[in-house]
Amino acid sequence: MEVLVVGNTAYVDDDFCAKAFPGDHVKVVAAAEARHDESSPHASWKELLQHLDQAYEFDRVVYLSNYLTPHTDTVGDIELLRSVFRTCAGRRVQLLYVAGPAGAEGAADAAGRTGKGIIARAANDLCRYYAASEGVQTKILRVPFLYTASAALEDPFLVPLFDACSTGSVALQGAQDAAFPLLCAEELAVLVRRIFDSWDGNFEMLDVADTFHHTSGEVGDALKALFPGLAVAYGDSAGYALPVSGVVRVRYGWFQRYDLLRDLSTIQARWDAGRAKKVNPLRAAIDRIQMRALPIKCLETGVAWVLFEVLEHLFSQSAQLNVLDYRLLYVVLIGTLYGLDFGLVAALLASVGLAASYFTQYGYTFQGLFYEPSNWLPFIAYFVVGAVCGYVQLRNSEAIRAERDQNELVRNRNTFLTQLYHDAIEDKRAYRRQIVGRHDSFGKIFAVTQELDVLNPRDIYRKCCELLGEILENDLVAIYHVSGGAFARLVAASPAIAEDAARSLTLEQLAPLLGDGGRSSLWVNRELTPGLPMFGYTIERDGAPAVLIFVRSAAENQMTLYYQNLFRILCGLVESALGRAFDYEAVAQDKRCVDGTCVLKQAAFGQELAAEQALADSKMGSFLLLRVVPGVEPVGELVGAIGSAIRESDAAGLVDGDVLYLLMRQAKACDLPIIRERLSAKHIAVEPVDGEDIVALLQHISYTGDGEGGCRLISLVVAAVLLLIHALVCLMLWTLMKLGLLPVRGHMLAVIVLVPLWGPLLVVLLSVCSAMFGEGLKESALESLRFNDDLHRSMPVPSGEDDAGVVPLEEALIVNDPAYRRRLMLSMLTEEPDAYLAQLQVAKLNDDVEVAHYAATAVAQISKESDLKLQQLERAFKTDPSAQNLNEYCDFLGEYLGSGLAEGRVAQIQRQQYARLLARRCEREDTLELRIRYATALADVGQIDEAQAVTDQLVLDVPDEQEVWMLCLRLAVMRRDGDEVHRVIDAIDKQHVYLSADNREKLAFWRDGDEVR
Repeated sequence: MEVLVVGNTAYVDDDFCAKAFPGDHVKVVAAAEARHDESSPHASWKELLQHLDQAYEFDRVVYLSNYLTPHTDTVGDIELLRSVFRTCAGRRVQLLYVAGPAGAEGAADAAGRTGKGIIARAANDLCRYYAASEGVQTKILRVPFLYTASAALEDPFLVPLFDACSTGSVALQGAQDAAFPLLCAEELAVLVRRIFDSWDGNFEMLDVADTFHHTSGEVGDALKALFPGLAVAYGDSAGYALPVSGVVRVRYGWFQRYDLLRDLSTIQARWDAGRAKKVNPLRAAIDRIQMRALPIKCLETGVAWVLFEVLEHLFSQSAQLNVLDYRLLYVVLIGTLYGLDFGLVAALLASVGLAASYFTQYGYTFQGLFYEPSNWLPFIAYFVVGAVCGYVQLRNSEAIRAERDQNELVRNRNTFLTQLYHDAIEDKRAYRRQIVGRHDSFGKIFAVTQELDVLNPRDIYRKCCELLGEILENDLVAIYHVSGGAFARLVAASPAIAEDAARSLTLEQLAPLLGDGGRSSLWVNRELTPGLPMFGYTIERDGAPAVLIFVRSAAENQMTLYYQNLFRILCGLVESALGRAFDYEAVAQDKRCVDGTCVLKQAAFGQELAAEQALADSKMGSFLLLRVVPGVEPVGELVGAIGSAIRESDAAGLVDGDVLYLLMRQAKACDLPIIRERLSAKHIAVEPVDGEDIVALLQHISYTGDGEGGCRLISLVVAAVLLLIHALVCLMLWTLMKLGLLPVRGHMLAVIVLVPLWGPLLVVLLSVCSAMFGEGLKESALESLRFNDDLHRSMPVPSGEDDAGVVPLEEALIVNDPAYRRRLMLSMLTEEPDAYLAQLQVAKLNDDVEVAHYAATAVAQISKESDLKLQQLERAFKTDPSAQNLNEYCDFLGEYLGSGLAEGRVAQIQRQQYARLLARRCEREDTLELRIRYATALADVGQIDEAQAVTDQLVLDVPDEQEVWMLCLRLAVMRRDGDEVHRVIDAIDKQHVYLSADNREKLAFWRDGDEVR
């Protein structure tokens, strides 16, 4: 997010921005820059705003009113606000106007009739106008006066107040009993973050209630305690009373915690320490001299005049040194140093000294000196020289000042453009990382659609398990087919649960999943009912359940609305594919089965057997293939009666017209006695077919099809005839070549033999062209072709790599050609491979060998560097278990575990080590963040009881911390305790705990289904 903070930014520092806008790019512009001075890089606020508007596209704007500072006299607040609104007009900008208590809607009339109250209410009306007419998403946040306890900032109210108190007396504008609401700026930052996190586009005024209800008298008493003997005078202002409102408390879970009267002593101590800092006397003297430039210049001019008069008097009797006019030198020196004004003053002083020497040394009288024009020449020369030197110095000073100003302007603009360039490059890289690392692209949907584009339901079941396992990152998927209206038979399951998955379930057991019927639906086990899957999707056909897709269990991070919606989308695609497959089976039923029976013909049975074999090879299912042993009854009668002897989910097929096979789905060798017993009751004897015989049977069926081999024989005959004709044509052309009748070189014989039809035809066409146009292309034509080719090669073709479209790596691996995949992969590796670690892990499994090699090499290098650094930190900690080494080792280990580089047993060991390190850190520094991290680490290693003990204590200590409650919810889910989950949700709602957008989404998953939708 691009954020602009503008206005009264005296309370904004890096800590404020980190709390209010974590992870955002923030531009802070102070209202003081609206004035034209040498320190501002822009001539006006309008120019500054124009530059910002050209450089950035802000997503959020926070305007801090000047009236957030108590008793401020700053002007131009509403004009500045209007210029900000005009810049944001017509753009999708979220603007938060933070106003002071003046002009509150519910304020007392006495406060509302003040000039500041009228201006504040006009600002409110201005916000309403632009929100309604220009579509700027605006909210007004009215808060108490601000103060800051940050050591990096100088409070614009408290610091002048302390300065006044140090003199022994201070005056407060408010009456002694007037309300004086105050709020710490750090708390405002937290509230701003929560407002933007829960932003909606509606115009709204939010009032922050005054929690402590302090008055001016209480503030005065606190100042008297800090400054003994202080005299406090109070005014007659009625103060500003904010209206009582609980919206901020209920909606954002925010309330005021810091009290100014408690923080005042700390702030005063910091102010006092800043004043007491020892200053170098020489530096202080120099600073004082620099602050008083005019008196210093006057003093230096007078001292220099006395000095040069003494020199003139000393050397007046010297024959050698008397030739130098020291007074003229003095005029030149002063005029050159200090300019025209001081040059004329120096000329006047030199004239006075010269006149005095005429009177004292040479005995001149005033009349003789004045009425003799020749005596005027030295005086005129002094003034002319002083004026000339002063003018030259003034012109040079102005030129230097103008050049310095121009250089400063160029430097500021260069700094601005450099910052803009770096911001643009960083934004480009960030957007590239977002695009390349994007999940769930259209390429994934395209790949799923292609995979499911088959007409055999068994193939769809297998591909569904594979896709759900890959995309959902869950290997606990099971698919059931509803048969007979009362049972759900297992048709496919993920390899991890294929052995222990229930092969048959009654619909009564699955009643909570099926709903009211009538349409396909998603079900989520929010009650964590034992024996039921976490996610279930019912595919209905003709108003009745047909297929059930289950996710038996899910990790805590998969119990989200995102995961639920992704599961719904994938099941919807599977439902569409199964609908096409079922419709095809219904239409082709007569062609697939022997007339009047449910026994499949040879080709259809081969397809079913191949699908079951693929399931078995993928370890997603099992089957038994049984051959019916010929007995007393003929095969024709067995074909008609076999339907009642097998289950609806099983299949029977007739091969070679006289061999009957039974395909028993989801059956194992241990089930063979039961199956034989059931079939023997129908007077059917069977024998199992082993793996090698199954492969041979599949090859036989694929070769003979439905047993009608005539067409295949005709195809073989036709192919043989065509090959014979091709051989005769080749023999004829070879004969013509040997006889010299066909002007073709010998190397063309390979083309004639290896390319049927087109090879001989090409040779004949070349021979005809040679006979009509000569023996071949002329050398000139070849040279012309070479020239054109060289000319084409020498053309500078601009590279389009920088402007080429960037697509997600996930999509490129599925859709794009290998060359583009490799180019994208190389650009990732050369730019910042650590940022694409998750994508590189996926790319390692790509079918393109080169892409997989790049990804595997990059992951190995990243893993090597991380392992090496981890070993170094561990060794340093064991050598010196200091707090610094412990913190560095613990923090990096947490980042290492979060990156996903550690897997399996190694990851488990490192998580246990991480929990131990956090336990040691908690012993040294017991902070809220560390305790939450420690409880989370305990949960990660499965120590639920220990994590619960830490979490229970956290609930008692910080009952309004959202991360603590989310940890309680996670532990309840890990225990599979649905009642505890709902108790945690009720506690969160009852205590009005604020939740961020991510946590709200996690919590919404566990609420009622209607609310989730």
